[in-house]
Amino acid sequence: MTRFPAWLLTALLFFLPMKYASADNIIAGADAWCPYNCNPKSDRPGYMVEIAKTIFKKAGHTFEYRVMPWTRAIEEARIGCISCIIGATKKEVSDFVFPEHTLGNSSMIFIVNKGSKWRFKGIESLQDIQIGVIADYSYGDTLDDHILKNNKNPAKVRISFGNDAFSQNIKYLKMGRITAMAVDHEVLSYYEYQNESDLEFQHAGEIKALRVSIAFSPISLKSKEYAAILSAGIMKLRKSGELKTILDHYGIHDWVNNQ
Repeated sequence: MTRFPAWLLTALLFFLPMKYASADNIIAGADAWCPYNCNPKSDRPGYMVEIAKTIFKKAGHTFEYRVMPWTRAIEEARIGCISCIIGATKKEVSDFVFPEHTLGNSSMIFIVNKGSKWRFKGIESLQDIQIGVIADYSYGDTLDDHILKNNKNPAKVRISFGNDAFSQNIKYLKMGRITAMAVDHEVLSYYEYQNESDLEFQHAGEIKALRVSIAFSPISLKSKEYAAILSAGIMKLRKSGELKTILDHYGIHDWVNNQ
C-alpha cells in the first residue's frame, strides 16, 4: 500500500481549510429595477445579478441579492452591513468603490400618459408640472438640481420610496397624480413586456444617459478586491460569449459600444 509522506499530508490539511476560509458571501442590496435586478427568487433575478453570481462563483465566492428600499441599501452598504448595491451611478454614491468596467448604460427618459401634450424641453419645461422620481436616484445633473431645489414641494416633485418605488410612480402617473415620470428606458421596456402593455405611455423626451454598475461599500477592506474581480470577470464573460447568453434572457444588448 502506498502511503503519503507525513509532510505532504500535513500540508494538505493545512491548505484545505484555507480554501474554504477565503470563500466570501457577498451581499448586495437594491430596490427592484428590472431588468437590472428583479425578484431574487425568480429564475430571472436580473442581468446584473446573474453576471455577478457567475463571476464571483468562478472566483470561489457566493453572491446574495436582497430587495430593499434604495435609500436603505445605500445606508447599509455605507456602514458595512451589506457588501454592495446594484445599479448605482457614481453621482449617487461617489464614495463607493466601482469596478473599472461598468455593467450597463441607463438612458433616462420622461414618460407621460397617452394624449398628454407635455414634452421635456429643458429645465424650464418642468416649472409648471409635477414629476415623479425615486428617492436618492440620480437622473443627471440638470434634473438632480431641480429635484434638490423642490424636494420639499410635492406640487413639483413627488418622491417615491420603498422596495418597488417604480411601480408606485407608474400608479401615480396612471391616476393623473403626476404629469410626467422620470424612468430608465430599459426598465420601462421590460415592464411593458412583462405586463403585456399596449404602450399606455408615450415618451416625452430624454434626460440623460448614465453609466450604471455594482458599487461596493466604501468601508470594506475587500471592496477593491471585489471590484477588480467583477471588472476582470466582465471582460472574460464578454470574450467567452457567456455575457451575451445572460443578456439575451432579458432582451438586452451589450452596452460596450456605448461606453
